[in-house]
Amino acid sequence: MKWFSSLLKRRKQDDRIKIILFFALLGIIFLGNSVYRIVKLYNMVSDFEEYVLTENETIIIKDIQINALSKFENVISISRQKEVPLELKKNSESISLNCLKLSESYLKTVYGININSSMKVFFINKSAYSMMTQSQDFAEEFKKGKDSIMADFVLGEESESYGTAKVVLVEDKVPDDMPLAFCKAESSDFGNDSSGVRVMFANGDLTSANEEILKSMGFTISDNNESDRRTLLYEKEFLHIKYSGLTAGLCFLFMILHYFGTMWYNNCRL
Repeated sequence: MKWFSSLLKRRKQDDRIKIILFFALLGIIFLGNSVYRIVKLYNMVSDFEEYVLTENETIIIKDIQINALSKFENVISISRQKEVPLELKKNSESISLNCLKLSESYLKTVYGININSSMKVFFINKSAYSMMTQSQDFAEEFKKGKDSIMADFVLGEESESYGTAKVVLVEDKVPDDMPLAFCKAESSDFGNDSSGVRVMFANGDLTSANEEILKSMGFTISDNNESDRRTLLYEKEFLHIKYSGLTAGLCFLFMILHYFGTMWYNNCRL
């Protein structure tokens, strides 16, 4: 590092030294950005990845398919789901949103939701919470109970169940692209009218391996837009890493060439 100390001492006397130090600093900044992007991409790929598999009148997911998929090493949890309308009431005000019925094991393993109560409990995401707190009655109740309240409910298209339930805010892990509630499904909920299957993989899909597994087993991924969004994010990070690393390399190369050029020039003057 003697050469670097020498440059620092001479920087006030020679403008060429200032140029060398400028490119050294610029190279360090771009190199740091490249390292940051690598770590970010690693965290994205290491994170869990959830897929929703389509099921309708023409596409029927059989139990044997679910059992086969659950045996893959990187599948953390899998559950049928049923999406039903939910109406929550507090005093004279009511809020309508959709509720996803999922298995208790999926709620616990994937979303970290533990159901320790014998009473009916609905877990809501932050989007649902924001929508509910626009209502004065719900907002006042949440102020009292912080992240949980009691409310009357009507669940299902034909009011299949109703009564009083606990409503609990879940701040992370659950999908939050739209207002949603979640609750534990009963065994009878997944008859012939389930609305798909949710599966959580242990890692991200950098090479589309997870999608290839699902497609090879005859599954249809319902949210292709989300899959495309993840792919674009991966590609974006790759580009940042590539060009930040390339720019850092060019800066360091220019710095080295300029340094030795300066040394050669000074020697020629002697």
